[in-house]
Amino acid sequence: MARSTLKNQPTAYPKGPFYIVRFCQLLAAVVVAAEMFYFIWQLKNGGYRVPWMFFFLHGAALVTIITTVITSILHWRHKLSALFNGAVNGVSIVLWVVGFCLLVDAMRETILDACTPAFWGDSTGIMVCRLYKLLFAASLFGL
Repeated sequence: MARSTLKNQPTAYPKGPFYIVRFCQLLAAVVVAAEMFYFIWQLKNGGYRVPWMFFFLHGAALVTIITTVITSILHWRHKLSALFNGAVNGVSIVLWVVGFCLLVDAMRETILDACTPAFWGDSTGIMVCRLYKLLFAASLFGL
């Protein structure tokens, strides 16, 4: 009986480290989601097909934003169950790992190239190169 009671009891996470980690997660997810909104919007307006892996990474970022806000509110208003928090974080990390791997696979030639006119042509190409690198860094930070 004591074992099942311990399993269901909320865990007292230290507030400082908990919210610092949550803020970093939220920051990375917002940067990735905003960039994905921008890329998808630009591709749609340009008449291009949007790669399906963009939607996967975008979904991972949006799920992280939602779960981070919900679990932070639960922690602030109540105590947060370690089992619930672990399950939510487990789903989130799987989405981020798969999304990041898809991004790396799609960008493997791009990420190491310099953002210069020799590789990217004009100022628009250079901006896209820099946004790709920011997306890569924010996705890595989100992991």
